Amino acid sequence: MRAEPFKEYSPDDSGAPNKEQRATGLSGRQLTHQEATEFDRWKTVEEAEKHRTLDDLRTILYSGEIEADKSRDVVRKMLEFEAKDPGEPIIMKISSSGGSALDGLTIVETMRTITSPVMTFCLGYAFSMALVILAAGEPGYRFCTRGSWVMIHQISAGRYQRFDELKTTFGFYERLNTQLARIIADSSNQDIKKVEQDMRADVWLTAQEAKDLGLVDEVI
Repeated sequence: MRAEPFKEYSPDDSGAPNKEQRATGLSGRQLTHQEATEFDRWKTVEEAEKHRTLDDLRTILYSGEIEADKSRDVVRKMLEFEAKDPGEPIIMKISSSGGSALDGLTIVETMRTITSPVMTFCLGYAFSMALVILAAGEPGYRFCTRGSWVMIHQISAGRYQRFDELKTTFGFYERLNTQLARIIADSSNQDIKKVEQDMRADVWLTAQEAKDLGLVDEVI
């Protein structure tokens, strides 16, 4: 039997319910052991709210470089939230200078295949692949704090010692770059040719400029 919340009581000097309150609650009836335990742990509904975690709020904080381990953790967390409450919103707060395009793409594709809409927030900055994740959030629920900056550019293909390696890999990175440009174009209702043109050099945007381009929906 689940205890009903106790809204008011007079705590003793220790801040915990006193012996009489633990025994009878506000109604004067004898509490079960389970009710007394819950009463001890959560004195008020407001107190319980203070102990809510990011998991309780279905919130993911992505801070720092986009790389394999962090990407795997983010994907696992989204799938856990989806399994627990399918279709309920997930909040992703982003503060990242970017990183691996492939690891970021794993996050984007997970966002697009689960039923839970992912609301994205930029906190401070979202550069390169982090911007792609930000823009790929649920339409109408992509936010950027007023003082934040975003940046868009082409992906880096890295360095190769042999020309044959460069030729072989170039085609893949060219297609990957087009794929990311398509995600940005679709997310912002822009022409892909314009996005690809913008990506040829670093383009730095304020929060309002990002909104004007359709990369986010609201500046907060």
